[in-house]
Amino acid sequence: MTASIFKSKLFIFILTLAVSMFFLRIWEKTEPGASLNYTWQDFLYSTRIKTGKDIDNVVIVAVDEPSFRELGQKWPWPRRMHAVIVENIARAGAKAIIFDMIFSEPSRNPEDDVLLAAAIKKAGNVSLGKFNSLTQRKQYTQSIIVEPVPVLKQAAAATGFVNHFPDTDGIVRYAYKYLDTEFSLAYSACEIAFPDGSGCRKCQNNTFLIDFSPESADIPIISYYQVMNNLVAKKMFKDKFVFIGMGSDVKVDAQGAVDAFPTPFFRFEKKMMYGVQIHAHTLITLLTGCRLQLFFSPLISVLLLGLSISPFWVRKKPMLLTTVGLGGIFSLVVFSLILFNIQGLVVDIMPAVLAVFTNTVFMGMNEFNQTHKEKRYMKHAFESYVSSDIVKTILDNPSALALGGERKDLTVMFSDINGFTTISETLEPEELVSVLNDYLQFITQVILDHKGTLDKYIGDAVMAFFGAPVHFAAHAQKACAAALALDTQLNRKNKTHGTVFNGLTIGINTGSMIVGNVGSQNRFDYTVIGDAVNLAARLESLNKTYGTTIIIGENTKNQLPKDTFLTREMDYVKVKGKHTAISIFELLENTQENRELITNPFAEGLAAYRRQDWEKARAIFNALLKNFPSDGPSKVFLERCRFFSKNPLPKDWDMIWEMMIK
Repeated sequence: MTASIFKSKLFIFILTLAVSMFFLRIWEKTEPGASLNYTWQDFLYSTRIKTGKDIDNVVIVAVDEPSFRELGQKWPWPRRMHAVIVENIARAGAKAIIFDMIFSEPSRNPEDDVLLAAAIKKAGNVSLGKFNSLTQRKQYTQSIIVEPVPVLKQAAAATGFVNHFPDTDGIVRYAYKYLDTEFSLAYSACEIAFPDGSGCRKCQNNTFLIDFSPESADIPIISYYQVMNNLVAKKMFKDKFVFIGMGSDVKVDAQGAVDAFPTPFFRFEKKMMYGVQIHAHTLITLLTGCRLQLFFSPLISVLLLGLSISPFWVRKKPMLLTTVGLGGIFSLVVFSLILFNIQGLVVDIMPAVLAVFTNTVFMGMNEFNQTHKEKRYMKHAFESYVSSDIVKTILDNPSALALGGERKDLTVMFSDINGFTTISETLEPEELVSVLNDYLQFITQVILDHKGTLDKYIGDAVMAFFGAPVHFAAHAQKACAAALALDTQLNRKNKTHGTVFNGLTIGINTGSMIVGNVGSQNRFDYTVIGDAVNLAARLESLNKTYGTTIIIGENTKNQLPKDTFLTREMDYVKVKGKHTAISIFELLENTQENRELITNPFAEGLAAYRRQDWEKARAIFNALLKNFPSDGPSKVFLERCRFFSKNPLPKDWDMIWEMMIK
């Protein structure tokens, strides 16, 4: 009962749904889920060709290696130099000047601070950086705000936090407008340039994805020394937001840290981005309305759920299951790439990808397991009565086995032991069973060796058929070859081990019959039924009448190559229970002696018999019996000739011999 529940369609569907819901609703909240989501976001960034916006109003003045060489100063530089920078940029008409620096300590020369403060105040559009130092204590988090010295803070138009807050994997992806209630450095520039708030109004959320450009060079970078020495045209700063910050690997604090951070491009390109560049990208994101958005909607949720459970509907078809699984994942990837690169929408497809992948693998493994069990069942069911190569064919192509029955042209064989009843009376029961088992094993192996299918044992009789469950055209030939092998090998076996069974009789017929599982739901057999099967049983019985070993039907004889098998036509009979007469043939070993001394003379005698030339027919059959005294058909027809010579037949005799017993 329990096993059937686990195999049920409903259980598998519920399990598929549960897997999908786990990935779509729970997985993304776990640490591995978040990490995979971050990886996918970084991949999306790496596929960008452009951001979809023109970067022409932001400039960076970098404290870089060329500036260190040209100015010959060690860091930190005298603030009077910064004063010159502010004056030159302000004179060029910059919209805002933003320092990604924290002037938290007074200069060694107080006059430097006075000069910088004067320049900042005169410009009227300068924002200075400040820093929120967070220290985790046992019971609380300590926050210390590090601000510019008072003289500079009072002169500045605004201040803003320079903090970058990486995600749990250490990569900076998000920025903010406010930290508590105070501006970020980038947002302070918006407030300076647009006091009415119009410039950055489109960006609604406080925290947002930074619209990083795939190429940092998209934001113009000018060396500090060039601005210091007035080597830059004023138009470079006209109506621009000008950021001033570190563009060098120089250490910026006592701990020896460099003002550079991993961004989404770091995962695949291993390139850090300077903090001032991140602030510049943040400002551009604000000015363009925070174009990148995490996208989620009920419709997307339904679509992802539907795609996640799609492997369930095609689980029975391995190739289609693989196509649906891989196609679903590919569709999710393309869908996400298009939304990101065209609309700037970030869809977290990783839970759905994992759900589709897991369900596809689960369905594949489950069906493989079920198929494996079915193959083991089929192998166990068939290996005892079909040959090993047929079992292999069935396992490789189960469709070749049509359970429930189908009509096919096949060849069926019945065999029986001569005088079994008499023999059984002379043996002890245990000895009889042993001898019978040995005989049945022998005959079964010969049948299987000739690609036959063992149907059943009926006491000492054996029923087999050829051409199913795997169909092959030469089923009549295989059946006849098996019959000849049985006769030959049994004679050899009797000579070697002593006579136990005095030969056997075999009937073979070919025709249309139903093959398949026949029976009840609790008990059934893979068998054949039909008139052609019944006729084969009648032919086996006729051997006792004609004194022969193997009799085959007319349909079987017509399918045998003349140069391979030797037959002799014996009679035109109407068996018990049939209204139509058929020609019957004896199957003999194909030797020159049999052909010249038996089949050819017998054919002449049969022709004379059918012409009612009794004297000639008697002479031929007598001659045959002199050479082969035990030839049963010759005895039968000799006796008939004697009878008919005394009891004349009508001239329109149809030559049919009607059997009155089965």
